[in-house]
Amino acid sequence: EVDYLTSPRLADGLEAVLAGGAGWVEVEFTEVSFCDCAALGVLIQARQKAHAAGARLRLRGSFQPSVSRLLAVMELTSVLTAPNSR
Repeated sequence: EVDYLTSPRLADGLEAVLAGGAGWVEVEFTEVSFCDCAALGVLIQARQKAHAAGARLRLRGSFQPSVSRLLAVMELTSVLTAPNSR
């Protein structure tokens, strides 16, 4: 689960990877059974930081139904999962 309690750890990990100069970041979400708006905020902020640094960030994997629904409802499916998300 990636939620209000666990999203700070995700933010720290993404920040470290981007600070290290990664040009391409894929976040594996296959095993994520739940994702809330706090986690989406972290992902969107990381995507914006990646874009500002000339890097790319996307989610990948076979999404659980609840995660797919959240991405669709928030209209983030193409933003966070497209191969060239920038």
